[in-house]
Parts: sequence; structure tokens; C-alpha cells
Amino acid sequence: MIEMTVHSLLDSGKYAVVVLKEVGGKRELQIIVGQYEAVAILRHLSGIREQRPLTHDLLKNLIEDIGGQVKRVTVNDLRGNIYYAMISLDVNGHEFDVDARPSDAIALAVRFSSPIFVEERVVEEAKSKATDLMEEGEAADEEEVDKKFREIVEGLEMEDLG
Repeated sequence: MIEMTVHSLLDSGKYAVVVLKEVGGKRELQIIVGQYEAVAILRHLSGIREQRPLTHDLLKNLIEDIGGQVKRVTVNDLRGNIYYAMISLDVNGHEFDVDARPSDAIALAVRFSSPIFVEERVVEEAKSKATDLMEEGEAADEEEVDKKFREIVEGLEMEDLG
């Protein structure tokens, strides 16, 4: 498994993308998420607190109130174009996994300061799918696309997305 952190969030207006980056490495994974989940992740990372708990804050409070914590989040599968994740919980010494959308899992992970892992094969499969799209002519030259994407990402600050 590859440990990753939330590197950035991109917003196109129609959808958002969470960019996960390998801890101590160069690999990245981009996951399209809903606007609500992106805002929930961004607001927490930016230190913005609501007067009343929003959904992910409510889940955190509930997990803590029953003596639990999020041990880790794992993006463990990619089927078609859909990512899957597991939230590993420890409740009073009893560990179990809960199926979740990656966006919700990541929103909880940042609230608990829990590590985020991605299965190696998921990163490789995502990279392969992106390469296949480029080879099919749906994207320009891989280096050009990568260069343009990086120019956009490097110019963004977390505050730009709020």
C-alpha cells in the first residue's frame, strides 16, 4: 500500500478533484468527488469551523462518542471509473472496516488526522486508464497534458477553492 496525503483540491464548477500525493514520493492519484465532499475536506483543512456540525463532523462526533477512532482510510479498488474505499475503525479495541466512497473516507481521515493509503494496483490501474485514454486520442500528448495540468495545479492555493 502507498501512503498518500491530500495534496490539493481542484474545482471545475461541475465537479471537484481531490489530488492525493504519495508521502515521500512522486506518485499522485486524482479522484473526482462531489462538490459537498470537496468543500467538507477543504473547509476542514483550511481550519474553518461551522457553528453546528456538518455531516462529516457529525460522523466524527458519533465515532468518538462510542469510543472509536478512524485508524486509516484505504482506497482499495477501481472498477470501471469508480473508486472504492474502506474506513478502518477501532471502537474500544475492536477493529473493523466500513465500505465508503473515497470522498467521505477522506473527509473523515482529515478530521481524525488518520493516514490515507491507496492500494498499489489502484494507482497502477488509474495510470493505465489515463494512458489508454491518451492513446485513444481523447487527450493530447501525455507530456503536454501533464505540463498543462501541473501549471494549473501549481498556480492554485487552497484558499482559491473556498
